[in-house]
Amino acid sequence: MNPYEVMFIVNPNLDGEAVDVQIERFGRLVAERGGQVLSVDKWGKRRFAYEIKGLTEGYYVVMQFRADRTAVDELSRVMRIADEVVRHMVVRLDESQLKAARPNQPAAEAGRGSASPGEAADGEAGGADGQADGGAAANVEASTTASSVE
Repeated sequence: MNPYEVMFIVNPNLDGEAVDVQIERFGRLVAERGGQVLSVDKWGKRRFAYEIKGLTEGYYVVMQFRADRTAVDELSRVMRIADEVVRHMVVRLDESQLKAARPNQPAAEAGRGSASPGEAADGEAGGADGQADGGAAANVEASTTASSVE
């Protein structure tokens, strides 16, 4: 199983309990297909750089997990058709990119202050094909561009 990170933006009109239901739903989907959720980081409501589907803000969530490719494909398919999800992006991580969970620290605060200058601490909505851009996406995009130039 490989490590992955999914950033998804939930409709901000949902209450906090409905957002938690969506997080649980996606975590359960990964677990049912043999995967393991490692961490969930709730960023809260953030303003978009531009309007998306008539919305100007969304509730950001980042989830790290281990799974095989079929589980990732199913997660992406379900997020793509879920009305509650405004945008999403799944990125495969290196082992070194996994956040180490600190004991006695809520998941929402884990790793916030430890982001290196190259890592984005907060994402903005954007990208193509209904996906959300985050710091990991920028790194993937930069490495893809660099390797295609060489």
